[in-house]
Amino acid sequence: MAEFDQQYELMRITKTGSESLKQAFRDTRNVLVHEGVEGHQIVLWMVPEYRTAIMSLRDPVERFRSGYDMNARTNHVGINERYPTASDMALDIKNVMYDMEWGYTYLPQVFWTRGADYIRKRKAVWMMTQDIDTFIEQFPAERKNVHGVHHNAQELFRDKVRSELTPAAIGALQDAYAADFAMLDELGVPERYFKHLQSRM
Repeated sequence: MAEFDQQYELMRITKTGSESLKQAFRDTRNVLVHEGVEGHQIVLWMVPEYRTAIMSLRDPVERFRSGYDMNARTNHVGINERYPTASDMALDIKNVMYDMEWGYTYLPQVFWTRGADYIRKRKAVWMMTQDIDTFIEQFPAERKNVHGVHHNAQELFRDKVRSELTPAAIGALQDAYAADFAMLDELGVPERYFKHLQSRM
């Protein structure tokens, strides 16, 4: 298959449901999917002009919680001793996200996108985590193997118990991820996609 036959390229922003997109599109002819850690290293300005980037975006607070829960389950790099609760880590998030060993999970989403203006300039295709299943069902993918498509966004991202966060911790995350919140606001993402805001209502 010629390189130019692939019209789309998947950008796998950590903890946004990109694994579900990878599983759905790895057996397609028209979407370039990167495996392993390499997939998380593809940023929007690396996608060639002749391809359209596909990406998922997420409420920064829920994305942080998902990352903490994932690392806490395996005690990755001793996280349970360093940060016994999600709030403990949230209060130190500006140091955590730039830890070269494992902090990339917590980097702002604008690290991959450069913000709303650049997403629009590149005409990238994006969806919120909650809409991944609908996007997969409607996307005109050219299947290599129609029986090889597996995705689990609804299973992964339906309402589930997440680590509780104190108001101070949420405030620290809102501050650290201010650029992400601004990007999502500029893209017109409705408030219903932000669970931590809904919990106050």
